[in-house]
Amino acid sequence: MLKTPLNPPALPPARRRGRLPWTSGLIAVTALAGLTALPLARVSSAPPAQTGAEQRFRPPVPYDFAAEGRSQKLITRTAGARMEVERLGATLVADYGSFQVYSSYRSDATPFGKLDGVEIAHDFNIVHLNVPIDTTSRGAQELSRQRLRGGGKHLHVVQFAGPTRREWLDELLRAGVELVNYLPHNAYLVYGDAASIERVTRLGEGQRTPADTVGGSGFKQWDGPYLGAFKLDPATANAPTRGKARYAVQLVADPSQNDATISLAESLAGSKAVQRYQIANFVNFIVELPTDALTTLAAQEDVISVMPYVEPTLLD
Repeated sequence: MLKTPLNPPALPPARRRGRLPWTSGLIAVTALAGLTALPLARVSSAPPAQTGAEQRFRPPVPYDFAAEGRSQKLITRTAGARMEVERLGATLVADYGSFQVYSSYRSDATPFGKLDGVEIAHDFNIVHLNVPIDTTSRGAQELSRQRLRGGGKHLHVVQFAGPTRREWLDELLRAGVELVNYLPHNAYLVYGDAASIERVTRLGEGQRTPADTVGGSGFKQWDGPYLGAFKLDPATANAPTRGKARYAVQLVADPSQNDATISLAESLAGSKAVQRYQIANFVNFIVELPTDALTTLAAQEDVISVMPYVEPTLLD
């Protein structure tokens, strides 16, 4: 479970073609932050693995988050580029000084790709979880309309309309949620009670800040519940439907909830959890679970991630 900065730097002066994947930066951040932390979520869009004819566990994904080409994000760096994208109907999202972010609802981005000084930022519509979300997709919009049930606190995902601005982050914090972690791209995992999550859902409504907008919808592009399917590492697809395996579990630190979740995990396992420890606002433990218990554990509100545990080996 990778720990990433809560307030990542703004977009660099230029994004070169063929740049290293964002995971390379996260590995460096994790190495500096501490090698003992479990990863938050390993990003992968690979399909579940299968071995021979043996049936394998398939994490449930109740929505289709595939891209539907409903909107495009653009980056401009010159006055000429800004004029051209506006001529083609693009709307300013935010001006960062050295670059600007625009949004266009043209289904075909080809005209923008032919312009000098314009970059199509497809990744600005993606939140990279174990199940990647295109937040412009029909499935993402359906999930966004899902309302919380039950009391207590909940994990929730929020994506901004562009790279994080300080005033946007301040508004998010004023909603009363706890920042858990940054998520690429331009998104955060947050934790809060139903009232604070509802304030997040309404974030940006009825208020304007200079040059922050997408078609009048404010600086928040999307938000939705952090589903159990997002918490299960893709490698859990390799778990056979019978038998037990060891799993590394990470929780957001919440004294009112963590003991109950760990007790549930131990009940499902029929044995005690081991190596329980806390780093910053994360509680980590190892537990041996039957495969059919994974979705039950992932459904607990304080669970961030469940992934197969590999015993470390000494390298000398």
